[in-house]
Amino acid sequence: DDYWEPTETRVLAYNIDQGDYWGWNTAIFGSWFKNGGNPSSQVRGDKGNLWGLAWYAIRKANIGLANLDKLTEATPEEKNLIAGQLYFFRGWFHFMLMQYWGGLPYIDVVLPAGEPARLPRLSYQETADKVALDLQKAADMLPINWDQTVAGMQTLGNNNFRANKIMALAYLGKNWLWAGSPL
Repeated sequence: DDYWEPTETRVLAYNIDQGDYWGWNTAIFGSWFKNGGNPSSQVRGDKGNLWGLAWYAIRKANIGLANLDKLTEATPEEKNLIAGQLYFFRGWFHFMLMQYWGGLPYIDVVLPAGEPARLPRLSYQETADKVALDLQKAADMLPINWDQTVAGMQTLGNNNFRANKIMALAYLGKNWLWAGSPL
């Protein structure tokens, strides 16, 4: 049950009362289920589109992984940390999509631009297995504390929000928990 002002039209209860049962997708300041999104925009509303921007982020992670060997001026530790972050975000974005849409194609290669993707939709369990592989790789490569790495020393004290081993293991556990649920 919700209470709202009679003139308030953003809350879900209002949408349901009006017969708009898809209101969960647009109520309360828009939705992050919309297509599109503009990752280079500085407008907050442009960044809240899970569907469009998750695929964009997955593509960026795959491009980074495919081209990691071209990074010539990085130490092996730096390359490993970059790869760990890329694996983390590829797995995390697939996991975020999977929570709402179930099994989906798992994009783990760079798809050619301009060509339609023709990948099969996987089951929830198959998608969760691939998410788990990426999150486990990320956990194996990422530090617990970035401030204790040579690369992290450059941003000492400002590393709290970086993906780390604990985050990767936490999402790995959440992924397995949800995949093992009878629901």
